[in-house]
Amino acid sequence: LPMDLAINRQCGCGAPIRQCELWGDVVARFGVNAERDPYALNLGFLKPHVGDHAVTNPYAIARTRIAIGLKYYQLRYGLDFLRPWLEVNDEGVPHTLHIYDILREMTGKQVIVDSSKHYAKAVSLYRADPQHTRIILLVRDGRGVFYSALKRDFGRRFSLIFWYRHYVRALQLIRQHVPDSHV
Repeated sequence: LPMDLAINRQCGCGAPIRQCELWGDVVARFGVNAERDPYALNLGFLKPHVGDHAVTNPYAIARTRIAIGLKYYQLRYGLDFLRPWLEVNDEGVPHTLHIYDILREMTGKQVIVDSSKHYAKAVSLYRADPQHTRIILLVRDGRGVFYSALKRDFGRRFSLIFWYRHYVRALQLIRQHVPDSHV
């Protein structure tokens, strides 16, 4: 959502997202100025700075990978000494839960489906609100991932290992922190 607001991507309703009635109201209720600083929402583990290529420059990508790696090791092995380095990034969890509350209130819906694709965020959201959170882990066919990576000029070994590692890590965290009845 913050990146969509930053580049003013088209919403599913057809309007640019900053002009979308629903998301405009959500962002206003959250209390940020989406045009001035869309990343003030901070719904992920990082808070990129607004500017050209805020989330796609090499520095931001490296920072994201390091933060996700640290979050994985903190969750997987209980390395609480990492918490001070993740505090700023972890504010994305209560912010995300607050956005869900705003959406439920505005739409009258009881269920919100978040299509976020990172298992560390899913586990963090579950740990913060286990009574109201369930995880759906969609597993993409490894052949499709392999072929897609090959088309982007990644080597065969990397293409296969990338898919495999992702799901091994996801399953380790989910099994460790989420009961089977909630997955």
